[in-house]
Amino acid sequence: MDKAIARISRVLVLRLCRGEDIMGSIRAACEEHNIRAACIMSMVGSVQEAVFYDPRPDDSNPAGISYGDPLYVRYPAELISAHGEINILENGERSIHVHAAFADSEGRVSGGHLMGEGNKALNTVNIFIGIMDEVEFGVKYDPVLQAPCFCPREAKTT
Repeated sequence: MDKAIARISRVLVLRLCRGEDIMGSIRAACEEHNIRAACIMSMVGSVQEAVFYDPRPDDSNPAGISYGDPLYVRYPAELISAHGEINILENGERSIHVHAAFADSEGRVSGGHLMGEGNKALNTVNIFIGIMDEVEFGVKYDPVLQAPCFCPREAKTT
């Protein structure tokens, strides 16, 4: 187990308007405010469309799963839940990892790992991002899964 104590010092609140992309808007706000470590605490609203992917069994992969082709919600749906994390990778790239659930007009629920583009607000989407201090999120190789995995650690002090 990897662990670190963090403090949520501020909350960035976003209200997306019709047509704005969820992941692109989060990325732009994080860049504008230089957010390096954060948790996506909540998202609610409605979407015109969404694109995500889900795991499928894969015996050839040490983790036992792989991710298939993207799944699309191409109709209005309620964004009923979403959460995730934001961090800076070793190469300096900002990583935004979000899982979300959607309900259609008949109450059917679908969801998964949001793709980088294609998740468009219908009316509005409200997003609450907890900005964390005293912690860094990184990635380290997991020898069991044979893949890079999320790794929290206490921030280096200078």
